[in-house]
Amino acid sequence: ILSAMAANEIHHGDVQEMEMRTKQHKVKRSAQVSRARSMHHMQALEFTRWTPRLQEGHSSSQVLGDSCFETRYVVKQLPSPAEHGAIEVSSDPVHLSMTWIIKTLTMMQSVLRTPPPIQSRMYQELSNGYVHFTNAKKISDVPFPFNYAQLLAIMLTIFSAMLPIYIAAFTHSYIAGPLLTFIVFHSITCINALAEILENPFGQDIDDISLADFHMRFLQVLELTLAGLDVSLNPEEFLTS
Repeated sequence: ILSAMAANEIHHGDVQEMEMRTKQHKVKRSAQVSRARSMHHMQALEFTRWTPRLQEGHSSSQVLGDSCFETRYVVKQLPSPAEHGAIEVSSDPVHLSMTWIIKTLTMMQSVLRTPPPIQSRMYQELSNGYVHFTNAKKISDVPFPFNYAQLLAIMLTIFSAMLPIYIAAFTHSYIAGPLLTFIVFHSITCINALAEILENPFGQDIDDISLADFHMRFLQVLELTLAGLDVSLNPEEFLTS
């Protein structure tokens, strides 16, 4: 459940919201200046949209949705009705899920036979995972500065207008001039387009990082771990004649 909450939280960052609004309404990026203002006035009922759609099953059941907001995450066990309600009303379901895990580990601390130094390693790994989640959340929530993007667009326009003149004065050739102009202009334009893609690496585009796929792989690791424990605890069930 924690993996599904983290993947859903990163997937629905502010930058992804801007990109989806731009694609749906076919507006320019300049129309997204009021993004922060509209998000501050978001009603409390809209928090339910961020709740991921969970499905109980195996990792092979994980599929990618056609829409950015319709990804269903497969989990080993669905949360209880009370836990599901707490997730829906919570503004930070990842922190809530982390709290439940830490509470469970703390309650089982006296029952486990593992030495305390080894047990502390579990808390350390959870802390490291939360730090990496926070770093990914910064990328998905913090957009590229709008003023800086506009300045780069203006400079790119001026560069494109002056480039043919400079190349013609430098080469004095009817063949090399247009060829070099095309190569330099196309290279700079591709770099700018690549920068726009890297601004939001989490999403549903063909070049984006598939968080649902990462969740599926994490679920596969859990299933393999449980299968390995079953072999160690009940070897007679896996003996073949």
